[in-house]
Amino acid sequence: MKKIAVLLVTLLFSISAFCNEVTFSQSASYLNIACFSDNEKDIYAADKSFGSNTNISLTTDYINASVTAAFHKNYKAINASINPHYAINDIVALDGNIVYNISNVDYTAITKVRSNVTDQNLVANVGISLQSSFWIFDVKVGAYVGYTPFYYNFKNLCETMFNINIDISKYVSVYFAIESFQESISFANFYPQFVKNTYGVNVHYTFNNGITIFASYDYFCAHPEKPWKENIDLYNKCEGFATLGIKYALPF
Repeated sequence: MKKIAVLLVTLLFSISAFCNEVTFSQSASYLNIACFSDNEKDIYAADKSFGSNTNISLTTDYINASVTAAFHKNYKAINASINPHYAINDIVALDGNIVYNISNVDYTAITKVRSNVTDQNLVANVGISLQSSFWIFDVKVGAYVGYTPFYYNFKNLCETMFNINIDISKYVSVYFAIESFQESISFANFYPQFVKNTYGVNVHYTFNNGITIFASYDYFCAHPEKPWKENIDLYNKCEGFATLGIKYALPF
């Protein structure tokens, strides 16, 4: 995981020559929930704990990038994303997402049996987004289709995603997303594997010197869908984090 972190940070600094803005943030986080199951009997959970999150984000005219590292007692994770975008006009834009996540969690089952699980995934998609403003709301809605070469023990899945981001009066941001991961059986025929739901809320205030204080809660859960086949590879997972931190934007 350390080698991956070094590689991702090196990539970010390579892109930084083209940046409009670089943002650093450091936050204290509370792991509210982290559960996992890949069978019908045992459900594993990690101990609730405090930890830290460190993030580096870059903004350019056509590409945004971000790396976040989280460290807790029984939880370590690196989340990285590259997001190309092209605005057709003030409302319509073409977007893409390349997202890589790796986590290592020391779970404990109800039977006190421990299970150290490393879960990594890579998702790449393209799509279209629509954005508009009214009253105190800035709303962005997106629809995407993509490819997932690996996600935990799954290989070569198709992905569809719908999301909505809402900024409220420049101080509150909320987002919701739903992703479906499916195995392609034949042309236009798919076997669903699991669905992932995500939501979050962020409250923030930016001072004149570019420093932002923020508090947020982020949650996702992934659960198997039920297709026609009786036998299905089970994958259940959920994570929830509350964070409180500070962010500094360095303009270029």
